[in-house]
Amino acid sequence: MNRHILNTLAVLALACMPGCASLSQKECAAADWYAIGVRDGANGRGEEYLAEHATACAQLNITPDRELWLDGRDRGLERYCTTRNGYRVGEVGGSYNGVCFANDESAFLRGYDLGKQVNRVKTRLDYVENEIRSLSAALKSDKLDADARSRINYRLREHEYERSFLAREYNDLVWRGRSL
Repeated sequence: MNRHILNTLAVLALACMPGCASLSQKECAAADWYAIGVRDGANGRGEEYLAEHATACAQLNITPDRELWLDGRDRGLERYCTTRNGYRVGEVGGSYNGVCFANDESAFLRGYDLGKQVNRVKTRLDYVENEIRSLSAALKSDKLDADARSRINYRLREHEYERSFLAREYNDLVWRGRSL
């Protein structure tokens, strides 16, 4: 095969891959640009995301209605840019793309920062609990000498202490998050 045919096949294969486009061809054909904007705003998408829709719909020669999309996105951002939602985004380790400037960014960031703290503490707590399980399993070995057993016990006590501290911190942060 010549190079041109291979390139064409590669482009077609990429175009047929599911999940790559921001919208399916069916969504493009029946596009309600206001509703799509609401959904994108509620998901914290920036204005640049409209270009992805334009690319996804280009094969059908459909151009997004920028004004309708922006109006919908503004409505969606009203839902996204809240303290409570900021907390949810931070708690799951999501990123913030600076889209709340027209809305209440300070409220969003207050929740987001608290959610990121919860995520950080939970991640560390999970790590420490895995270490405790691993060290406890290692202590069951018959092949440990007294010195090795002592070192493992010492590390185990350190992790158990850290776990109790992290668990209190995590519970406090979650309680604060519930009051948002």
